[in-house]
Amino acid sequence: MGAGPGPQGGGVASAMSVTTSTQSKVIVAVTGSYIATAMNVVTAYISLSVLGPELIGLYQSFLLIRTYALYANLGEVESIRKQGAILWARGERSEFQRYQDQIQTVALLTICVVVATIGVVGVVLLKPTGLKALTFATVLVMFGLQYVEYLLANCLAARNEFELRARGAILSATVLLVSLLLVLPYHYVGFLLGRVLAGIVIVVYFHRVLHYRVRLTRHLTEFRTMVRTGLPMSIIGFLSAYFVTADRLVVVHRLGTLQMGIYSIVPMIGIPLALFVQGTSSVLFTRSSHLLGTHTSLKAIVEDATVFTRSGDRFAPQLVCVLIFFLPLVITLILPRYEAGIAAAQIALLGYCFYGMASPFANLFIVLDRPRLLVAILLASGSAIVVLGNVAVAAGHGLAGVAVGSALGCFVYSLSTMYFPLRWAGYGFVDALGLLVRQIRNSLVLMGVASVALGTISVFGRERVLLSTIVGVIVSVASAQTLARLVRGAARHTFQARVATGAAGGGA
Repeated sequence: MGAGPGPQGGGVASAMSVTTSTQSKVIVAVTGSYIATAMNVVTAYISLSVLGPELIGLYQSFLLIRTYALYANLGEVESIRKQGAILWARGERSEFQRYQDQIQTVALLTICVVVATIGVVGVVLLKPTGLKALTFATVLVMFGLQYVEYLLANCLAARNEFELRARGAILSATVLLVSLLLVLPYHYVGFLLGRVLAGIVIVVYFHRVLHYRVRLTRHLTEFRTMVRTGLPMSIIGFLSAYFVTADRLVVVHRLGTLQMGIYSIVPMIGIPLALFVQGTSSVLFTRSSHLLGTHTSLKAIVEDATVFTRSGDRFAPQLVCVLIFFLPLVITLILPRYEAGIAAAQIALLGYCFYGMASPFANLFIVLDRPRLLVAILLASGSAIVVLGNVAVAAGHGLAGVAVGSALGCFVYSLSTMYFPLRWAGYGFVDALGLLVRQIRNSLVLMGVASVALGTISVFGRERVLLSTIVGVIVSVASAQTLARLVRGAARHTFQARVATGAAGGGA
């Protein structure tokens, strides 16, 4: 397949012929993701403010266990996102149901084995007592609940029920926010209890909207398909977790839980930003699987992803710049105990901007059965973050040095993830690089300018907050038109999605 003229060519015409129903699902899912993300940021701010860096650092350290435990499986939960989506797209409902029953059986067995294993190993190696023991036990419960939530959410995704998933995300964020009331009488214990209650609520919600009765089976005829389809996805999920937490591994290992608490403002701001930028990712995974199931050309599938990356490049870098330069003022005013993490958060945001926009292409490695290359990219990028972070800490650069490693790792990961699918689509070396640059040119320019500005501002003393705020105002004024257009477009498309969804529901 020769290199085409670019995303405006004929191959894109078929990829861009999105039905009103699909547009509605994308818009509703993205809108729900944005609402939930905003609420989670508020929850994180209140938690950090009330509990302080010591307790937040303790919680975040143990939370790493849950993050990695979610991928301690054979891929059964992940497999339904791809194989289940293909069966559903083909209209094979009975096969989909049978596949779902077997996956649920394996998943429940996995939960029991993983909880028992981590529980025993953790007690023997960590010997937790007091608040550490309570946090460890809570994290194990949270793992079990989130694993079931992940299973049910993937079942909904395979059925293209993204509006229900979006509602679930908003419900979960609402419960988390309201549960902070438990902090008033019970402080840290109430905080942990709120996490567990939120997990229970979202599992019950997903179970009810799925209209699915638990049917365990002894006949695992699809076990090989689960492993063959899902294990590469599970490995990629594990390495993705390694990639996004590599900087925190360095902090907790080299600098301790207090510094881990201060560094918590980095994921509090950076991860929601990445989720905001990659809001369409889960929808696009199923969409790409459906396109594959209907024998759409590889080039059209890849170019379909470029459209969403290019859309993100129109607003994401402006938003990131606004956050970067207003961050010192905001943290100084509302989270003064975390001022030591401001520079690290600003630096990390430079990388998170690129990380979020690469997510549509990361899906393609799985959908198009190229997981080994993504495994190599994630392993190399995550290891680079660990190595650079340790070197920076040893050189005395502390949290800011760890963040530099994180930003560089995100940048390398993003470029690699977007480059290879373009080559699979038939673009030559030069054409692929040119298309990649055109997709993220705004981000490249603005993140470069922001890096220079941060370096210049850092040489000043107490005036740094004032200078950063002034730059933030300038960037806000310059970006006002773009961001206003984004808000208006989102509001207009959300209204259209509601109308279309209502019409579809009435027709059904």
